[in-house]
Amino acid sequence: MKLVTPSIWTGGDGPDSDVVISTRVRLARNLQEVSFTGRASQIQATEAVQSVERAIGRSKALRELTWISVATLTASERALLVERGLVGEHFASSHHPRGMALSDHGDLAILVNEEDHVRVQAVRPGLQVEESLEGAMAAERALGEHLPFSFHSRWGYLTACPTNVGTGLRVSVMLHLPAMVLGKQLKRLEAAAKELRLAIRGFRGEGTANEADLYQVSNHVTLGRSAQEIAHEFATVIVPELVEWERAARRAYLAGHRWRALDRASRDLSALQSAHLMPREEAMRKLGRIRHGVCLGVIGGITQAALRSLMLRVQPEHLALERPASGHGAEAELLERASLLREAFADATARLPGSA
Repeated sequence: MKLVTPSIWTGGDGPDSDVVISTRVRLARNLQEVSFTGRASQIQATEAVQSVERAIGRSKALRELTWISVATLTASERALLVERGLVGEHFASSHHPRGMALSDHGDLAILVNEEDHVRVQAVRPGLQVEESLEGAMAAERALGEHLPFSFHSRWGYLTACPTNVGTGLRVSVMLHLPAMVLGKQLKRLEAAAKELRLAIRGFRGEGTANEADLYQVSNHVTLGRSAQEIAHEFATVIVPELVEWERAARRAYLAGHRWRALDRASRDLSALQSAHLMPREEAMRKLGRIRHGVCLGVIGGITQAALRSLMLRVQPEHLALERPASGHGAEAELLERASLLREAFADATARLPGSA
């Protein structure tokens, strides 16, 4: 498999990146006269994969994407894709015929035979909803020149899940909300989600838990509005309000608990600088807290971009790829992860904001 490095983890900071880690826009499409993926026969599923692969090869706009036959990947290669957030666990482990095409930096992906025949997804760092939509729609239009998508004059694009019928659009942002968690304000987010018909998910999406105080927030309904209307509201109303809630919670925490913030940051930083065994779950928890400290100004000597990269590098398959010794037993993995973190935080320091 061609090594793909997702720009959201290793690229530069995007707009509002202190709170918004990344933006993902996904368009679901299905082929005419072909049963939905969950009901398709092996022959139909194979034909769907072949049809999309041919369409990508014929399209000048998509020809530079790398085609991947998922069934031919090793377990480690599939796990790498999951860790990078490019595919879900079900897609990676399914025995159904499936394939995907990826850009060099993972900012554009076309998945074939996930829940729908085609899922086009564009990802950008920070808050870039309309830019992500433009990238996804350009790829969808290029595919549509060679593939007949299932469309109803009244209902719009037909999808396997009824909540996606209409535009087939899912806009999702990954938010870092440590201050809201500390201030026990997540009920406020849940109330807003219910009122605005949003979905809140964990670090890796649907059915996964929160890690490092990272949450995915996405639209839940796509019918009755255009993709541009949904994206514009997300970009200019919904997400900016959530961003301000988190920033306000950070300001309140720092104003009322300066020494507690410093103590918390110092303890977490000391642990990462001295530990010799580090489980993945603990590493993610501490990286999330360190990132909070950087945003508060109580930790210096490491950047948000470096922290994002570390959140990827501490994952088991990425750690094994970077440090092959970590692949030789459970304790070796813990040792190598701790070593990676000690090196990364060697020059980091904790101090009160504004102090020398």
